[in-house]
Amino acid sequence: MTEKRPDPGADLRRLRNFGFLMGGVLVALSWPLGRKGFAAAPYFLALGGLGILAALARPSALEPFERYWMKFARALGRINTAVILTLLYYLVLTPYGFLMRLFTGDPVDRGFEKDAASYWKRREPVERISYERQF
Repeated sequence: MTEKRPDPGADLRRLRNFGFLMGGVLVALSWPLGRKGFAAAPYFLALGGLGILAALARPSALEPFERYWMKFARALGRINTAVILTLLYYLVLTPYGFLMRLFTGDPVDRGFEKDAASYWKRREPVERISYERQF
């Protein structure tokens, strides 16, 4: 069995892509912000240009910036995940469950009957072909 060696150029490609992406975004943002009179627009343009130049000339210089950016992105991802899932639960699932119980009763049929011999529910037999060809 041969061990797969990491590609030595992969880190440089990743850093180069980071420089091009962040530099391009900053350059692209500088134009509409400058038109609106935002005073920091020339700084965005300069930082974007430096990012693109660093990506072309020396991508390894972007490593500390990329590392901190990824830490920030991970933290932001955790926060966004918690916020989005909380909103989904309280704004979609909770009202849906409330309305379902209001109009259809208990869909799981969790009631307890003392005199019931069994809680087994008979189902109609299903043909085997429906299991083999589900779609």
